[in-house]
Amino acid sequence: MIEQPRIEIVADNDWLEKFAKEYLQQLYDERLKPEWLTIPDLEEITRHERKWIMEHIINDPYVQKNGIAKKAGGNTKSKWIVDAEKIRPFLKRLFASFPKE
Repeated sequence: MIEQPRIEIVADNDWLEKFAKEYLQQLYDERLKPEWLTIPDLEEITRHERKWIMEHIINDPYVQKNGIAKKAGGNTKSKWIVDAEKIRPFLKRLFASFPKE
C-alpha cells in the first residue's frame, strides 16, 4: 500500500476568529437584523395619512411600551421607524377593532 504524504496546515487563530466575527456580523446585518418601516411605508400599508398614523399607531401606549416604534436617530428631528415584524399583530388587532362598513 502506498503511504499517503502528510500535510500540516497551520492556521492563524486570531485571523480565523476575526474573519468569523466579521462574517457573522455581515450575515446578521443583511439577513437577521429586524426590518424597519417608515411613516411613508405605513401610509401605504394603512392608507391613512401621517397625522392618523401618529395618533393611532406611533403614540399608542402598547407600541411605545414594547419599543415597536422609535426614533431612528438620537435627536428629536429624527424620523420614526417601526419594527416591521412586531407591528403586524398590532395592526391586525387595530383594524379588527374598527366597525365594518
